Amino acid sequence: MKFDQALIALRTGYKVRRAGWNGKGMWVALVPEGAAQVQQKISGGYDLLPFLGMKTADNRFVPWLISQADVLADDWELVDDAVPATDMTRRNTPTLKGVRDEQ
Repeated sequence: MKFDQALIALRTGYKVRRAGWNGKGMWVALVPEGAAQVQQKISGGYDLLPFLGMKTADNRFVPWLISQADVLADDWELVDDAVPATDMTRRNTPTLKGVRDEQ
């Protein structure tokens, strides 16, 4: 799928990855507002806004900034067609199904 479709999946709670990424187990997820905890000395107690985060090949999680190559790629896919992290009841599946059908 293209990134615009992957972004819909991210907003629905799914994790996505590029088939062309070399690192094993890497994926991206939307971290919702207020979901991340940051040490007080780093954040200064400010509210955290939503952001995209990446699970790295070495099992770490970092904020992620998309590259131009990633934006233009058409090899985005869901991670193991997993149930969305934010909705274990699959209430959001119909929205995502429409995205998949556009491939």
